[in-house]
Amino acid sequence: ANPGPVRRTSSGRAVRAPPRIYVPQEIVKKPTVKKDILKHGRNCFACGKGPQCKVSTSRRRRDAGPDSEEEATAGEPPADVFCSKCPKGYHSACLGPGSRPTTNGRWTCSWHVCEQCSRSASACGGMLIHCLQCPTALCYDCFPPNFRRVYPGREFWADLNGRGWKVTPQQMVFFKCNSCRALEEMHLRRQMRAEDLEAQEDERKRAALEEKRNLAATKRRAEAEDARRRMRQVMMDHERSQLSLEFQRNHDRVVRAAETLWPPLFRAIWLERCV
Repeated sequence: ANPGPVRRTSSGRAVRAPPRIYVPQEIVKKPTVKKDILKHGRNCFACGKGPQCKVSTSRRRRDAGPDSEEEATAGEPPADVFCSKCPKGYHSACLGPGSRPTTNGRWTCSWHVCEQCSRSASACGGMLIHCLQCPTALCYDCFPPNFRRVYPGREFWADLNGRGWKVTPQQMVFFKCNSCRALEEMHLRRQMRAEDLEAQEDERKRAALEEKRNLAATKRRAEAEDARRRMRQVMMDHERSQLSLEFQRNHDRVVRAAETLWPPLFRAIWLERCV
């Protein structure tokens, strides 16, 4: 310890200050920032199947063709292989032989490697362009000029952030690959054909209903016309009977008047001429 400075009092006595002892400063530890744990999805990002899937976007089934496509249904097994960089999960059967994890350690899916040149994001400028519907990614050098950028909605970013992957629209760029666009066009054509068939079926039903209504209206008109004809016949028969009765009453009245007023000889001649 170094001796302290000498200080004299008012009487001239020297007073030495106590020596200074070196006290090391406390080591300040930087606060550790705990990373959010990724909550991987239960549906496979490659085939779209899983316990909660509704629409299948399988690249494997797209490559097999439209005839082999099957709609994904609930009750499928959940994903069993998970990426260590993003909250995407996969079925081990949906991954190619070169994409499957070889050990139980950290594994990165194909969404973080360029499909053409196999470079990671750090090796090609710090950012990859990802397909929105399948695990396909391209770098800027391999990105085709005819592809268009896709802007996901707020629900997409909220889902990623809710699963522990803190990303923003400024950090990721998305597009739709040829397979996904072909699948969407195929679904659109199928939907249009289904809508056309439904419209034709509705038109056929409307025509059948209109024909049925026309037949019913024609039958009602015929029945009404027949009822009017029968009514006219009844009225004519009634009028004819009334006229006959009136004529008979008038004839009897004239005969009685002739019997009362005319002589028998004249009445006989008149009756003979009337008959």
